[in-house]
Amino acid sequence: MVLAVLVVIILLGSTVAYLYLEPTSTVLEYVSNPQIGKYTIEFPTHSKTTSPNGIAVDSSGDVWFALENDSSLAELIPSNASIHEYHLPGVRDGSMVTWGVSIDELTSTVWFTEQVSNSVWSFSIENHHFTQYKLRTAGAFPFDIAIDSQNNVWFTELFANKLGEIASNGSIIELPLPVNGEPAPSGITISSSGEVWFTMPDINSIGSYGTGGFQIYNLSSEVLEPVGISTDQNGNVWFTQHGYSFVSEFNPASHFLETISSSNNSLPGGSLPYFCYVDTSGNIWFNEHEGNAEAEFSPSSDTLVEYFIPSVYGPGGNISYMLTSAVSTAGQPWYTEMYTGKVGTINTSSTLDISMDVPSYQGPLSLTEGGSGNLTLAINTAAPVTFRAYVGNFTGSFTFTFSPKEVNGSTNSNLQIQVHNSPPGVYFVTLTAKTGPVAVSKIIEIKVF
Repeated sequence: MVLAVLVVIILLGSTVAYLYLEPTSTVLEYVSNPQIGKYTIEFPTHSKTTSPNGIAVDSSGDVWFALENDSSLAELIPSNASIHEYHLPGVRDGSMVTWGVSIDELTSTVWFTEQVSNSVWSFSIENHHFTQYKLRTAGAFPFDIAIDSQNNVWFTELFANKLGEIASNGSIIELPLPVNGEPAPSGITISSSGEVWFTMPDINSIGSYGTGGFQIYNLSSEVLEPVGISTDQNGNVWFTQHGYSFVSEFNPASHFLETISSSNNSLPGGSLPYFCYVDTSGNIWFNEHEGNAEAEFSPSSDTLVEYFIPSVYGPGGNISYMLTSAVSTAGQPWYTEMYTGKVGTINTSSTLDISMDVPSYQGPLSLTEGGSGNLTLAINTAAPVTFRAYVGNFTGSFTFTFSPKEVNGSTNSNLQIQVHNSPPGVYFVTLTAKTGPVAVSKIIEIKVF
């Protein structure tokens, strides 16, 4: 059967938008069978090969994500596990590449980037119509996307090295970044003050755009491949370091940078943190796609919790390949699993198997080069745990000796920290207790004189 699609061409100044009046018969509907783990709930799509990627959550809690091998935008309603797929018009199956999805709540619209058509698309939640905004710059690779308080849509152009905006009236502007080389702008977010922040992983920098124009922060001596980015209510900028297993906090006023390590950085090539978000409680969520974990860092308690995803795909490195993630307005984290054809979430109400404290730590631990210090870790665990320690930078050298290194139940472990050839400065250390499905870490600060 041939399905007719009515295309309306809309002229917006120099911009041409294509409105597709998509017939409802192209919608694929089915009910997923949720897989409930200790800390995770995973919703399989209709096939393991659908390749879920970009994801966002609307204010009703419905989850929107791209199915790249189906070339469809999908909606998951968690309350009844139903999934609706809407095929992207004019795009062949298996040729959709979408990394960024965002929701405009005021107009009930899903916005998303798409590389193959070199376009930014919108989808009306109410009438199921797609609108295509084709970019003037050929091969731009629109990547991530965000919406400001005035309903302007902002996006990064990975290959064109530009920042793009679709204004609320539909007009498009593309702004070249004022930097040398090819910065490959990737992650994007809007601060509470309306500034557009973005990452440039290929030049190890971040930038902002606002009423004063562009501001570029060169962090090449301190970070490697920043990708995901978000801002908190205090104006601090949080970003992942995809080149390491790090997440960083940057103060634009003082230029103070705090970097913490995940517990996964002993993996070959690192855990590869990708996207990050600050929830309404000020906690930072980020996904580690090589580490196969969704992580939450709570600055108020200096606690990092990493939830490991139970689904894996052997030929793909024994991971689910969770490339993208999102956090709902209620603070619920969601993620996609490209290798397993699933979308998942963390059951944040589940009681953790591990609790850890460092009662003897009262603030920065001051050590001299070649010196040592001691701390006590208080542990309560329902399963055997192993201790590890990781430094959140690439200049310090320390030896961490836990005694004992493995514990079970309610007990203590003594930690000796030895400094080796570390330049004077501030170091942030992740002290980790890990069991099968979860790792709990405390972040401490060491000052070397």
